[in-house]
Amino acid sequence: MPKDHVQQVVLKHLHRLIPETAAAPVRLDAPLNELGVDSLDLLDVTSHAMMELGVKLPRSEVSGIKRLQDIIDALDRAQNNPETSAQ
Repeated sequence: MPKDHVQQVVLKHLHRLIPETAAAPVRLDAPLNELGVDSLDLLDVTSHAMMELGVKLPRSEVSGIKRLQDIIDALDRAQNNPETSAQ
């Protein structure tokens, strides 16, 4: 799937969790805490996006995420790696 689809999936789950983020364009390079995303929110957004996209990310990779772009990049890499596809 194209990277823009991954971005749409991540933003959908972010907007579901934190509706205020849907009111204006979200900067993908903004630190997550500036968007009101804490560590539990990060896990929620990431896990729902992983389920929807059918991929897995190692916990070590998720723990290093600091921006929305990091989530998108990690999920995009996982989509293109057969070892990380969810079964």
